[in-house]
Amino acid sequence: MQGTPGGGTRPGPSPVDRRTLLVFSFILAAALGQMNFTGDQVLRVLAKDEKQLSLLGDLEGLKPQKVDFWRGPARPSLPVDMRVPFSELKDIKAYLESHGLAYSIMIKDIQVLLDEERQAMAK
Repeated sequence: MQGTPGGGTRPGPSPVDRRTLLVFSFILAAALGQMNFTGDQVLRVLAKDEKQLSLLGDLEGLKPQKVDFWRGPARPSLPVDMRVPFSELKDIKAYLESHGLAYSIMIKDIQVLLDEERQAMAK
């Protein structure tokens, strides 16, 4: 819930709305920059404690940036969603596994999803 000027609350964007916005943003970026996200994945990571949360924060600070956080590390037990370029997948997954960070694949190939969305929008 988000605060309003009158002191009330209003619901924030739902996860579905957020995902739609992210997909739309990627479509726009891909269209404008002819970017290709073939093989890129979106991983959802769950940190059990502050130490694991800190390890995720370390990924956020890498230069050059290796991952794109869609939902960054905030507190333990809240999911962290990140786009991982195909070229970094092996290393990032190894990092997560070596530190006992549980993850799941939310989007297996972003480009496939973008292509499907483009086709649906063209109809």
